[in-house]
Amino acid sequence: MTQPANLKTKLFTATVSVAGTLALIYSLYHLRLEPVRLDWMLVLAFIMLLSWRAEVWIPGARSKITLSDTFICIAILMLGPWAATVLASIDGLARSPRGSKTNLASTAFINMGSMNIAVLSASLLAVRLFGPLDHLLYSEGHLDQLTLAIGLITLTNYLINSSIAAIAIALYRSQKIIKTWVPRHRSGRQIEE
Repeated sequence: MTQPANLKTKLFTATVSVAGTLALIYSLYHLRLEPVRLDWMLVLAFIMLLSWRAEVWIPGARSKITLSDTFICIAILMLGPWAATVLASIDGLARSPRGSKTNLASTAFINMGSMNIAVLSASLLAVRLFGPLDHLLYSEGHLDQLTLAIGLITLTNYLINSSIAAIAIALYRSQKIIKTWVPRHRSGRQIEE
């Protein structure tokens, strides 16, 4: 049964969409000041678009990761937060379901917004803790820090992105957020309530 989106849901999705758009604009501004290799951005964008439908469901959870997430992580390491956020915008738009024209724009903007917020937050946190990530990638003796940085990026990106999705769904369904975000299990099977 489909419920109409309530005011809280609309306000939340609009806030995420605006914040994500501002993250994209801020990233484009930084890329103008600190250009990166355009050839690498184009290669990563191309491969990411080819692979965005390759999905892996996380066992025991109602979430999935796509192969394009890997290429965004590579972009964070090689090109930095600003380029990765631009690529996240492309990925968020590519992941948007094709449906009715009335919901298409709002779905595309919330997907892009949540991807941008998650990727920019994860990458800026990693840069703050570990310094420029390309130095970890290309210099010897930093494999342990590089591994920690990749783990931090992946975990932060997942937590922020899945939290935004859970909040939006919980608001839409008028449920508690934690009930939406944490899957319920009994004897290894998900329970529908």
